[in-house]
Amino acid sequence: LNTQARALRCLSSFHESLSQYPDVKVRIVGTSAFRHIQKNQSFLAKAEAVLEHPIEILAGEEEAKLIYRGVSTYRESVARFVMDVGGGSTEFIMGTGMQHEQVASLELGCVSVKKEFFPDERITQEQLEFAEKAVFEKLKPVAEQFGNSHWRQTLATSGSIKTISWALSNLNLIQNGVITAKALDRLRPIFVQTETLQNLSQLVNLNARRADLLLSGFVIVHQAFKAFGLDSIVISNQAIREGIIDELVND
Repeated sequence: LNTQARALRCLSSFHESLSQYPDVKVRIVGTSAFRHIQKNQSFLAKAEAVLEHPIEILAGEEEAKLIYRGVSTYRESVARFVMDVGGGSTEFIMGTGMQHEQVASLELGCVSVKKEFFPDERITQEQLEFAEKAVFEKLKPVAEQFGNSHWRQTLATSGSIKTISWALSNLNLIQNGVITAKALDRLRPIFVQTETLQNLSQLVNLNARRADLLLSGFVIVHQAFKAFGLDSIVISNQAIREGIIDELVND
């Protein structure tokens, strides 16, 4: 109940901002969190009442397409791979230019992985290995579906990716924010050595809330590198928001 109350307060602040622009076109979408609660019609009704706008709940693959569109806007027309690691789902997309060719959305996010595999402060080798194996098995069919493509660009977006980049940079494992397979391999043993999430937070200079999800986000990204055969990824600051804006403007 407290979570719902906080969410409604947040939406109320969005409404206040929107009310300053009465003549603009508005599209409000819900992603993984809303997909999980869409049967709760009571909350959805309250949310839409607070916003005074309907909420469109996106299917996972539709979310993936919009992410790809946003990431690809104003980029060169080359073959690219895009990954977005969220709290409740992870999206993978490949395409050329603005056109997506393969999309996948998995109910696998940093929050859900933490709850299942790292429920307390402790970090052990056994926990890490168990999580890695389970995540890889979920990613493997998607990687096989995508095939052994040679992408000119490999891009990733989301707060989870930026948190991993921050940790790698603070440990001097990467430069210029480019996340490499080698850097992820070197980061892995550090998690076990720190033993607890609190120690990890202090080591990489992250607030407790971000550090709490760093390990689970790392597991998804590291296993994605292995499953898809990635050498490196570059962070994209463009994502689903830019995809929605581009669709509003051009479609």
